[in-house]
Amino acid sequence: MKTYESGCVAIPKVNCPEPNQCQIPLGCNRESGVCEYDEIDCNDGNECTYDYCDPIVGGCVHFSNDTICSIQASQLANCFIGGVCGDFGCEYEESDCDDGNPCTDDYCDIEKGCVSDLNDWNCDSLNACSQGICTENGCVQQEVDCDDDGSLPVPIHCYDNNPCSENTCNPSTGCQFTLNNSNCDDGKKCTIDQCVPNGCTHTNITCPPKRVVDIILIGLICRNHYCDQSTGNCVPDMSSVSLLCI
Repeated sequence: MKTYESGCVAIPKVNCPEPNQCQIPLGCNRESGVCEYDEIDCNDGNECTYDYCDPIVGGCVHFSNDTICSIQASQLANCFIGGVCGDFGCEYEESDCDDGNPCTDDYCDIEKGCVSDLNDWNCDSLNACSQGICTENGCVQQEVDCDDDGSLPVPIHCYDNNPCSENTCNPSTGCQFTLNNSNCDDGKKCTIDQCVPNGCTHTNITCPPKRVVDIILIGLICRNHYCDQSTGNCVPDMSSVSLLCI
């Protein structure tokens, strides 16, 4: 290093070695005179691979690590038998919760494990004179007692999973389901409440522009209208003017 009378200092140029396959050259640090490099990011976004860069191999290496997936599966042992590392992360083998009963709804609960719920709906024979009952041994069809000897008949359970329909049983035809809009009332004046096969719908009332008498401008003026939340009626917006009136 040589110092001149002007105060300038001449620092010999440092020739930085070529980076290896795992380095990104950043150049020479002017203060320290040291060549600096950054490491290549080899993260492939897969939670179960061990990622690193091997300069001998010449780039990133990704090793599948099934141990990570096995540990995660053991934490969910009620619903998973094991886990292996796949192309996009851990893949788990689910527990088989099928109890062999065609009328139960079988599923796995993370806390409880396998659960089998009896579901009479799975036993519906579509026969107006019988009621399907789900038992631990499968479906049992129980005939309706139509004798008038005073014994109580077995009721048919009519339910279509629609909360807004009226479910009744007709002795001649069986179950009947009638859509009832009153069961969908959301308490809002400015919505149209309807019962449809899949449940309730609530549609906001839209109010088209109409001509109204304006006492200031003296004449019929086209005004936008909106739904009054307190009455459910369309009322004019006196602060707006519309060109949409026919």
